[in-house]
Amino acid sequence: MGVRLISVVHEDFGVDKFRDFFKGLIYLDPEKRFYGGEHNQRYMFLSGFLNFGLWKSAYKAWKRGVTGNLKGEGRILGALYVIGKGDQGILFEHRQKYFGHHAKIDEVLSACKKIRQN
Repeated sequence: MGVRLISVVHEDFGVDKFRDFFKGLIYLDPEKRFYGGEHNQRYMFLSGFLNFGLWKSAYKAWKRGVTGNLKGEGRILGALYVIGKGDQGILFEHRQKYFGHHAKIDEVLSACKKIRQN
């Protein structure tokens, strides 16, 4: 499809393991500007652990042999963006509501197909 993958992480702890699953460029943002800066970060609090989707995703990951740990900053929620070329801007945005809340792959692929190739 010719789409570049880029990840922005907020700490370098665990990046080596992440590389096993992500084959694109990885940038470190220790100030967490991409995550909303000091005052606008999105967190999952204890109430998020009551979400059935979290446990379902954790079980699926465990069945595939993906294990986690309790080290590092573990509260910040992530997001996925498909960004077009030039003035196309953001073509798709998915913000996690809880850990393991994944974007629908068909929507991501549809947005990727909209990126201009010139």
